[in-house]
Formats: sequence, structure tokens, C-alpha cells
Amino acid sequence: MKKSRDDQLNAFVNYYLEKRNYFINHQNKSNKDKIKKRGLSIKEMITSSIVDNCCQIFPIKGQFTNRDTDFDFLTTNNTNKCENHHDLSSTSLSPDQEEENLEKAFDQLQRLPPCIPGPCIGYLEGCNPCTVDIRQDIKYFAAGFDNSEINLWSLTALGFKTQKSYSNQQSSILSNPLRLALESDVNNANSETSPHRLHTSLTGDKTLSGASILRGHYGPVYGLNFVANSHLISCSEDTTIRLWDLNSCKNKFVYSGHLYPVWCIDSSPLELYFVSGSRDTTARLWNYERLHPIRIFAGHILDVDVVKFHPNAAYIATGSSDKTIRLWELKSGQVVRLLEGHKATVTSLAFSPDGKYLVSGGDDCAIKVWDLRTTKGPLASLTSHRAPVNDVCFNGDGSVFISASSDRTVKYWDFQQLKETNTVNKYLLHSTPTDFSLIKLKMLPHNVIYIHGQKL
Repeated sequence: MKKSRDDQLNAFVNYYLEKRNYFINHQNKSNKDKIKKRGLSIKEMITSSIVDNCCQIFPIKGQFTNRDTDFDFLTTNNTNKCENHHDLSSTSLSPDQEEENLEKAFDQLQRLPPCIPGPCIGYLEGCNPCTVDIRQDIKYFAAGFDNSEINLWSLTALGFKTQKSYSNQQSSILSNPLRLALESDVNNANSETSPHRLHTSLTGDKTLSGASILRGHYGPVYGLNFVANSHLISCSEDTTIRLWDLNSCKNKFVYSGHLYPVWCIDSSPLELYFVSGSRDTTARLWNYERLHPIRIFAGHILDVDVVKFHPNAAYIATGSSDKTIRLWELKSGQVVRLLEGHKATVTSLAFSPDGKYLVSGGDDCAIKVWDLRTTKGPLASLTSHRAPVNDVCFNGDGSVFISASSDRTVKYWDFQQLKETNTVNKYLLHSTPTDFSLIKLKMLPHNVIYIHGQKL
């Protein structure tokens, strides 16, 4: 590939090579004596019905609904053209031809409509937590409270599963939210009309509803983050960060170094490090094996309210009550970008999957899009929300970003068109009203986004 190739092209190649390998293995098992053991070229693979043959493992049927494109993966003509893959010539394409075909196919994919995630909303009945997190594999859900406790539920015991969501389809899950039962629901737990209670097989102290209680902090818990190997990290007003073993529900390590309450934490993509932000105006980098920080990022003049790792794990972004965003290089500890534009506290940050853009939300009800390759002001400023923006995140391919606000709405933005044309007003794809003040967004498998709300 040329050095100037868009990073998304690499993801596209890997995605379809997996489909090709599955197709070859599937056909070889059933027709060992009938076909030659030869992989399809990229052109054959894209213009054939191979997508249909792989739909059980790669569930993309139904995503390509735009009939304005020049071709359709699911048309009968394409299927008939490639009924006999083994009759195609075995002559392989040159690298330049393969690259040219990939460019054409990728251009076609870019013209497809953005894939809006299906929403799944949850809330805690009877109490509003300070922070929540749901594990990526949807096995655990955790909530931190102002009484210094962390409640942990097992979602597998409930049998909670996300539904597959396809482009431009709104999931029906939204009207039937995941309600996590607390003590107030125990008396009605056996009622036919009551929502699901989350039972758990975890050890340790439990609430009456079955949630395991993690005790160790002695101040409100403001940040939670699930990490690999059944662990959870938490931060608190007590100035400490703690690592929890989910199998035993015990505290393994206590990380000390901040001088004032710790507001936020985030784990690196490979989960080798984590970063924290505090009222002491610093962000600090930690290794899971060391109890003290390995680097301190000082430069903000007020609280660091949100921290986020760059996708390549070489940088972190911090948002502060001083209304600025700073991009730091981990190796040197120096600021490489200072982003100014918000008129109030920066509350949320999200990097695009390719790492070239940053989206921020703040208490000024604004969302700002930043091009990290330049030192100019924001690429776009979105002011559709009418209350503070509490969280932002991208979908899996980076074509859509989502914002959640205290105005009880979730908004979906066409990021692909926004960064190309910078026309703000036309690219609000969808706005979903809810009955909750929304505080947390997290992408889950099958293009589903979990949205956590609080009843007011």
C-alpha cells in the first residue's frame, strides 16, 4: 500500500480477507474433489455472492439498503455471474491491479449510507449512581455510588443479549429498557409485571437484589472501567484508584499519587496502562504492576474532568474545567496540541477510529469536532443539544458519532459527510428522545450502543 492510503482501507482489506478465507474453507470441506484449492482474487470476491455465503459469521445482510449505489451485493445478477467460482481463471492479479480494484470497491462502500447503531437503554431503579460501566462482552455491569460502594451485576445470569442492528433501523429495545433492580424491587421481584432482576453467581457481600458489593473506597466513586482478565478499575474522591478481581470481588491493588479527588480514568487500547484525571489539575499515567504513577501531565489550571487514550496508545487527550483540551505525547510527556473553543467545562472526549479527529462535548451544550492534523480551531461546532453534553462516542467504522445529553436526547451525526463538507445543519441523522438524563454511552457487539440514563 502507498503511504498516503487512508487507514480505513487496511481495515477494509482485513475484513474481506476473513470472508474469503471462510468461503474457501467452507467450499473445500464439501467439494474437495470438485474445485481447485485456489483463493479468490479481490475483484472476484467483491463482485460475487461471497457475502451471502458468509452471513452466518459476518452478519452484514441488510446493511446495504441504498439502491442508489452502482452495485448491490444481494442482486440476483451478481449471484448468477459467480455460480461456478472454480471455473474462473487461476491467473492472479498484479499488486497494482489488486490495489486499483480495492480503491474502486472502497469508493463504492463509502457511498453507502452510514450504519446507525441500535440503541439499548438502561437505568437503575430507585437510585442514581455517580458512574457506570458495562463490559464489552456484556457479562458484567458495574455502578459506583456516593456511599463509596460499587455494585456489580452478572448480565449472563439474566440472559441479557444485544440484538443485531442494521443500517437505518431503530431497535425496539429502546421501548423496553434494561432495568437493574436494587433493594426497592425485591418485594416485587416475583411479580409478572416487574422487570428482570439481575441475579449473580459472584462471591462476596450482596444487595438484596443479588448485586455483589465491592467495598474499599471511603469516598464517592466517580470512575469505573472494565479491563481484561476479569478486572475492574475504579477511582474515588478518596484520591485513590483501585483494581478489583471480579472472580473473588476483592481489592487487589491500591494506586496512590493524586493529591485531590480523582474524577476519571481510562485504559489504553491494549490495556497495558491506564490514565487518570484529578482535581489536582494533573493527569497521571499508571502501569498495572506499579502502585505509583510513571508519568505526570501538568498544564491545566483547573480540574481534569475527562481523559481518553488515542487509538494508537501513543497519546492521551485531557479535558478540563479551564475550558481547554490538551493532547499529550506519552513518551515525552509534552503537550502537542492545545484546543480552545469551549465556553464551559469539557465533559467528554472521543477519538475517531483512525485517530485523526477528536470530538468533544461540554457543559456549554456544544459538541466540537477537531482535526488533530492541524492547529486551527474546531472543524465544526454543533449546538443542537439544549443541556450539557455528558458523553460522546463513535460507531465501529467511524462513519457516525453519537452524543448523549442531560436534555434527554441521543443524537446521531453523519461524521463522514461532516468532515468532508463541513456543512453542520444537514448531517444530524437522527435524534432519539428518552425519559432519562443520559450520562453514559458505550458501543457493544452487533452494532448496538448501550445508553445509561438517570431518572430525574
